[in-house]
Amino acid sequence: MENKLFFVSNGAALEMSEQSYEAESYLQKIVEDNPHLLARAWGDNECRLFLIKRELEILETEDGSNSYSLDHLLVGEDGVPVLVEVKRSTDTRIRREVIGQMCDYACRACTWKVDKLRELFMENNSSEVADEFDNDEFWAQVATNLKAEHLRLVFVADKIPDTLRVLIEFLDRNMAGIEVYGVEVRQYKTSDALLLSSSVIGNSLLDSKKTGQTAQRSYRTWSDADFTAYLREHGLGEVAPVVDEIRDFSKGLGLSCYSGRGGSCPSYSVRMGDQRLFAVSAWWKKSAGFLCEVDFFIPYVLPPLGSDWDEDKLRAFLTDLPNRKDAEGKDYAWSSPRTQYIDIHAFLESTNMETFKQIVKDLCKALKESNSHNIQQQFTPPPPNLALLTKHTI
Repeated sequence: MENKLFFVSNGAALEMSEQSYEAESYLQKIVEDNPHLLARAWGDNECRLFLIKRELEILETEDGSNSYSLDHLLVGEDGVPVLVEVKRSTDTRIRREVIGQMCDYACRACTWKVDKLRELFMENNSSEVADEFDNDEFWAQVATNLKAEHLRLVFVADKIPDTLRVLIEFLDRNMAGIEVYGVEVRQYKTSDALLLSSSVIGNSLLDSKKTGQTAQRSYRTWSDADFTAYLREHGLGEVAPVVDEIRDFSKGLGLSCYSGRGGSCPSYSVRMGDQRLFAVSAWWKKSAGFLCEVDFFIPYVLPPLGSDWDEDKLRAFLTDLPNRKDAEGKDYAWSSPRTQYIDIHAFLESTNMETFKQIVKDLCKALKESNSHNIQQQFTPPPPNLALLTKHTI
C-alpha cells in the first residue's frame, strides 16, 4: 500500500512530493547542519553525532602536495570518529568509486592528529556542545579509536541503490572494529514546507559480534556535587574546597563555568565570553595515580593574545607561582606539547592561590586589550554587592 505525506496548513492538507536534490552540495549542507540525521540507534539508545569538519583535507602522503577531501568528519559522543561520504543517487560513481574513496580515507585516519581535530570541533560547534566535550578524557578516547582504527563509515544519498547496499552490508560483516552503514536522506516538498526522512541502510551490526565492540559508553554531565563526591571517593577530598573556590572566584569575575561531560572523570571549564581560559579536571594518570589539575590548552589561549606573546612567555606567565614546588621539591606544574597543567594541590597554599587568581585577572585583561581578540559575548564585571556597601556605610 502506498504511503502519502501531507503538510497541514490552516486546516488544509497539502500533499508533499518527493524531490531530488538539485546539487550534491545541498545534501552536504543538510548533513553539516544536522549530523544527528545520520545517528544509528541500538535498542533504546542513540549515539549523538557532532561535526568536526566539512570538506576535511586529507594528504595523500605526509610530505606530498596531492590531497583529497572527505565530505564530512563527525564524531560520536562515545568518541568514535565517523567518516561520511555524500552522493546523489543520480551520480554514476555511487557504487564502486565511493567505496574506494571511503576505504582510502579510512586507511589514513590512524595518522590524524587529535589536537587538530579537537580545535576543529570547537570551531564548528556551539559553546554549549564545545564545553560539554572539551575535556582530555573524551579526546583521549578519540585518539585511542583513531589509533585502533575503530571507526564508523557512513554513505549518504537520497536513495541508496541495491548494488551499494550489498557492498555496505558485506563490508560491515567483514571489517572488524569498523561499522559500515548507509543513510538515505530524502526530501519532500510543498511550496511552503520541507520535510526530511532519514533511514539507516544495513543492519548486520545488530546481529554481529561488533555490537559489544561498539556499545555506547555511558557519558554524564558532572554537577558540582558529583565532582566533590568523586574527589572524596578517590582520596582527593582535601582539594575539594579548592576546586569550589576556583569556580566561585571565576564566577565572581563574571566568567562562565560549564560542567564537563565524561564517562568516568569530572571537569568544568571556564570561559570569558566565547574564549576558553582553562579547565579544572580530575582523572587517573598511569604514572601518578588520581590527579586533580588546572589545564590551559595553549592553542586556545595563545592566538588571541597577539604577537606580543609566544608559547614560552605564556607558559612562564601561567606557572609563575611563588611556591611552585612542595617541601620535597615536587614541581606542581607540568606540560604536554599543547597543554599547561598545574596540580590543584599547589593551591592549598594561600600564596599560590592568590597568585593564581591574579594570573587569571591579568590574563583576562590581556585578552581584552589584544586587538586580535574578537569577543562575541561582552565580558562585564559582576554588579557590586549592595549589601556589603550598605553594611559599611557610616
